[in-house]
Amino acid sequence: MTETQLSQVQEWTVANAIRERAAVTPKAAFLVGDGEEPDLTYGEALRSAEEIARRLVGLGISRGDRVGMMAPNSRRSVLIWLALALVGAVDVWLNPALRGSSLAHVLNTARPRLMFAASSSVTALRAVESPFEIEPGIVVLDEMGEGAEAWPAFLALPVGELRGGPAFSDLASIIYTSGTTGLPKGAMLPHAQAYLEGLSTARQFDLAEDDVFLVAHPMYHIAGKYMAVLTSIIAGCRVVLRDRFDAATWLDDIRANGVTATISHGPLTEMIFRTPERPDDRDNPLRRMSSAPIPAGIADRFAERFGVHMMELWGMTEVDNPIWQPKTERHRIGSCGRVNEEWFEVLLADPMTDLPVPLGETGEILVRGKLPFTIFQGYVDSPEATVAVYRNGWFHSGDFARMDEEGYVYFVDRSSERIRRRAENVSSYEIEMAALRLPQIALAAAVGVPSGLSGDDDVKLCLVAVEGESIDEVAVLTALLRDLPPSLVPRYIEVLDEFPRTPATGKIQKSQLKYLDPRRVWDRRAAGVELRRLAREGADR
Repeated sequence: MTETQLSQVQEWTVANAIRERAAVTPKAAFLVGDGEEPDLTYGEALRSAEEIARRLVGLGISRGDRVGMMAPNSRRSVLIWLALALVGAVDVWLNPALRGSSLAHVLNTARPRLMFAASSSVTALRAVESPFEIEPGIVVLDEMGEGAEAWPAFLALPVGELRGGPAFSDLASIIYTSGTTGLPKGAMLPHAQAYLEGLSTARQFDLAEDDVFLVAHPMYHIAGKYMAVLTSIIAGCRVVLRDRFDAATWLDDIRANGVTATISHGPLTEMIFRTPERPDDRDNPLRRMSSAPIPAGIADRFAERFGVHMMELWGMTEVDNPIWQPKTERHRIGSCGRVNEEWFEVLLADPMTDLPVPLGETGEILVRGKLPFTIFQGYVDSPEATVAVYRNGWFHSGDFARMDEEGYVYFVDRSSERIRRRAENVSSYEIEMAALRLPQIALAAAVGVPSGLSGDDDVKLCLVAVEGESIDEVAVLTALLRDLPPSLVPRYIEVLDEFPRTPATGKIQKSQLKYLDPRRVWDRRAAGVELRRLAREGADR
């Protein structure tokens, strides 16, 4: 690292980002209005955030304190987030859908002193033994609050004096990762990491002050908060903020607001592509769109249909996005790009020895930052989980990939989704990509199910058909045998109308696909289908 880089990183805070932007372009629009509210400029946003911050100080909130948020994306919630950054408090933005034991777990590990919440979440919060230390404990953000909990009452509180602000090494956020395979873990992200996420994304998109960024990802995820909104602040562009993603209105929203950039991920990209085609789909202002991943079966067709430059990437909450497709190059199907060597080191390693694997071979993705405090600082209240992912100076992602001679990385699988069959690790991703080459298949998910042998799996392939198409299981197996070795060809096939998905991010919940209901699941053994015979018949055609 150079002296210039070390000097720069010490200025990387969310507070500095909004202050610098408001100083440079105070009258430029930040949050685009919706007809009922006018545009909010960067200067107005800073002044409003400072007013909220002074009341937080008046309540006794100070640098390093944790403050919760349980609300959908809105202008008010963004201003509170910025106010917390100005104070130097740690924002703990939670999924508004959390309830019961899951909510209790998050609150009892994060331990926020104060909570801002939408009225729809207040009942759930009150049902949990309160960890809040400041009265009124909960501030209701919409018009349903009463008494001391009401938003107007908060705005009437005495003010304190804003002094200083956070350091680049201070925590900016605790972000809870998906709990589909266990209880959610709170990743502790410092300001330098948050800022780098915004800075690197702004550069990757080539954003300028005349760009418009559509943000439909929730702010309790790193993508919505740092990869989209903070990115826009650093670049000085306008933000079209939505409280939910809607594939049916996505293109209309882009046209109506002159959107030039947006982010997505695999399931959302699929949902957009599955909307009915229109002859004028390419008639839109969208220039660039990232997706993690870009579903291989639709990558080129998506870019052509909407006339947009697609960029794939690989990243995690814990380490931002260290692998990006080069912004000047056409997307390589199946590749998530190349390592951003300016800021990160990435190693593909044997998970048992941490030694690098040869080019072309599959290894676990290990990451470390080149500058201090640019990756997460562990999981809150969970030293065992932190130790489990940090070893030999590297963050162990649990994701597996291979790299070619030109440095392009190809994602293979997640360790939690790898299938163990006859002492060999099977890539669910390979099976899914082979299935998606069939024109009648819209979605595919491969999972391991017990084979009856200790520690061994059989492969189950779950499929969703293209609208108006039907799926013939024997034809699917015949086609898969052309692309896959027999050990990867599934024993079970289940055709579904739709896949179960997480409510926040739309990720496929593979854990729910592992059940073997004989009324719904087709078993090639029970059907008397032999792979050798199918392979011979396919070769004879």
